[in-house]
Amino acid sequence: MEFMRYHYVVTVAEQQSVSRAAAKLYVSQPALTKSINKLESELGVKLFDRTATPVKLTYAGERYIEGMKGILAMKNQLDREIADIAASRSGRLTVGIPESRSSAWLSRILPVFMERYPNIDIRVTEGSSGFLEKEIISERIDICVVLTLPITVPGIDYEFICDEQLMVVVPANHEMFNGSPPPPQGDALYYIDPSALDGQPYVSLTPEHGLYRAANHMFEYYGITPKTVIELSNTSTAFYLASQGMGFTIMPVRHIRSVKYETRPVFCTTNDPPEKRSVVAAYKKGRLLPEAARQFFEAARLIAENPAVKSPVLGVKYWK
Repeated sequence: MEFMRYHYVVTVAEQQSVSRAAAKLYVSQPALTKSINKLESELGVKLFDRTATPVKLTYAGERYIEGMKGILAMKNQLDREIADIAASRSGRLTVGIPESRSSAWLSRILPVFMERYPNIDIRVTEGSSGFLEKEIISERIDICVVLTLPITVPGIDYEFICDEQLMVVVPANHEMFNGSPPPPQGDALYYIDPSALDGQPYVSLTPEHGLYRAANHMFEYYGITPKTVIELSNTSTAFYLASQGMGFTIMPVRHIRSVKYETRPVFCTTNDPPEKRSVVAAYKKGRLLPEAARQFFEAARLIAENPAVKSPVLGVKYWK
């Protein structure tokens, strides 16, 4: 078998002697020599310089070993994946999720997932996007759903889950409306010129929050600098304070349905179609994910399309 002959080549290279390698491999020296000669004949190159003392690899031999290491790594990974699928699917999976998503998403993902993987011990870690990214790198969690691009910590891979529309939540008494805010908009966002937000009071989320990054990306794109009056870690609080007139804020459009407010703000957009952010599931780069983790990602994608958690997709109205 090719993998056995590779093992023979590596052992001879390590021992720098065919006789010592044969003893370590528990094969006869003639059998080992015959196997290596046959491999060299098939490859059309010499793998060893036998005129040297001790025996050493040729350049072709070095390249052969290097290439076979990569092939073996892929084989071992495939073997583990197949074993994971064929086995009882037991073990532990530690999942990270932002606190703002946890109740709505996990209550729908976990029952379906646990029915399919009853022997998996699920552990959940909640926190901000920045905190969860660091937990991925430290391997204290296996996977994370749902993070917002861009991811700021190096060494993280991700898979796309969904796109979400963003809106600008503007107090109804904002000066841009000149005392006459637009009428209720139905299933649409009112367009406002981005320059109208420059220098305006802004209710921000904290920097480790994924939505903070999405908002800053939007501000940089339009070249505007709002005046941050407060930073919060809770999206519902930011939404509420904006509706009460403290300043505008940036939110996913799903907050139209999920957050209660006493004074209705004006839901706006600075673009047509509205701005959006990409939501992803993430894991440490280079880490082998078990089949259960892949299935968790698929469950998250299905949940993203569930009407109970899916963000409404709104059009744009022009009120002036």
